[in-house]
Amino acid sequence: MDSITKRYGLANFDDFSITGFLVPTGHYAQDIGLIDLFKERLKIDMKTVHHTPVEKVIELFVSMIAGCPDVKTVNNRLVPDRLAAAAWCQKQFADQSQVSEVVHRITPENLLQLEEISHTLFSQRSLARRHPVNEWLIVDVDMTGLPVSPTSRTYEGAAFGFMQKDKGKGYKLTCAYTGGELGEVFGGLFDPGTAHCATKLIDLLLLIEKRVGSPPRSLHKYRASVEQLLTEAEKLGRRSQSRREEAHRARKSQRQAVLGRRAHKLDSRAQLLQEKVADSLQIVDRFDSLRSSNPYRVILIRGDAGFGSIGSITLLLDLGYDFLLKGYSPHTARNLAQGIAENEWIPFNPATSVAELGPIRLPECRYPARTVLGRTKTLRPESCQYFHLVTTIPERVKDPIALLKLYNARQTIEAFIKTEKNVLNLKHFRVRNFYGIEFTLMLGLLAHNFVNWARREIFAGTPLARMGIREFVEQAMRVPARAELLGMDTFITVFPETSLYAQALVQAIERKSSAQLALPFTEPEKNNRVISFF
Repeated sequence: MDSITKRYGLANFDDFSITGFLVPTGHYAQDIGLIDLFKERLKIDMKTVHHTPVEKVIELFVSMIAGCPDVKTVNNRLVPDRLAAAAWCQKQFADQSQVSEVVHRITPENLLQLEEISHTLFSQRSLARRHPVNEWLIVDVDMTGLPVSPTSRTYEGAAFGFMQKDKGKGYKLTCAYTGGELGEVFGGLFDPGTAHCATKLIDLLLLIEKRVGSPPRSLHKYRASVEQLLTEAEKLGRRSQSRREEAHRARKSQRQAVLGRRAHKLDSRAQLLQEKVADSLQIVDRFDSLRSSNPYRVILIRGDAGFGSIGSITLLLDLGYDFLLKGYSPHTARNLAQGIAENEWIPFNPATSVAELGPIRLPECRYPARTVLGRTKTLRPESCQYFHLVTTIPERVKDPIALLKLYNARQTIEAFIKTEKNVLNLKHFRVRNFYGIEFTLMLGLLAHNFVNWARREIFAGTPLARMGIREFVEQAMRVPARAELLGMDTFITVFPETSLYAQALVQAIERKSSAQLALPFTEPEKNNRVISFF
């Protein structure tokens, strides 16, 4: 093609896709039953005109893995793409206004239905569930802020709270994630911006146990702590009754008033403890119901200082978890550092040193736990910042240096959160109603796992099987494709021969011998190879 005339026209592009890898990912979605699961289990109260509500939800899902930054982008990227739509069992994708409308109809029941869809797929496809049960499955936990405009009043349920570095208005998303070769998210919890990560730990642990199994220890310690709370509540009740009896016998009105106020305070404290006991008993029942049928698995919870409070440490020990947490209070770390001699500090890098404290009982903690102290130099001479790591990992398994390296490896969950926000575009809310936002976020977490599983399958046996989510969405997805007629009512999908992703796809599929695909965009009789797919 030596020259192109300056003339332009229109043609039918129904057999062409600008986001070509939506075709193999659509075939993979059919293969694992994702589309059927949505059709069977997701029931949205909305009439069907040209597209069913489930088809619109699937289109929203497809827009995420295709890298669409918002709903309106589907009009230019997905609606004209009939080839991709066919791979996802639709004649044509719906207009963005219809996709937006279905998300406004989401109810709490739909959220439960999506959770069960996600759990079913996770149970069938997850690599974490195949991890050796006697080796630590390291699960990172973290909370991130999802800010909105501080002056906006249209985001339902948005509230002021700590958003990354500053206070702002928005929401919080708390996730459990296992990184490394697995790269899977177990799920998430969505809350207004006032939520604190320490209050979400129990729900995260229940989610983790639902997904992959339970630690092999009993709930004996947790039950003992509940019984202790109940005993304290009963003591407070008896003291309150004693104060009321004293007030009844007192002759002076002033004395009666004082004793009455004391009895009221004791009643309030007893009531709070009783409510805490009731909540704790419900928690015991929920863990019991899981652990009665769950397989045992050794799990290590890894979290930052937000999860490192004494309450969180005690809770994990009560429930039988191994953990590696950064302590919540830097003041505690500074106080602990006062008793450390200079020769006890071990250099980690030019700016950071660590010191082994061994098993110690931190303030207000019922149990001793191994503590490693850290010291980081600042720009001011002779001034340092201190932190401490609290863990159940014995020193013989991880010395202080190795322990800090293991903690620093939690950067994988921070990278995951950035990917969710910037690649799958979860920071861009598709709607402004609370349940709709939560639904799209949970759908985005499922999209992350789906892409993770799909790229392993599509590129199996090639180096690209280990590519990151960002590369898959932003690079591989952009490879174009077109459908060609192979025979009577038989079409194949062809990709450009110059694409490394298309070459890897062909290489992987040639090893499987499934449905047919051909490569490349050249004369069929010379260069195209008919190969199988799924």
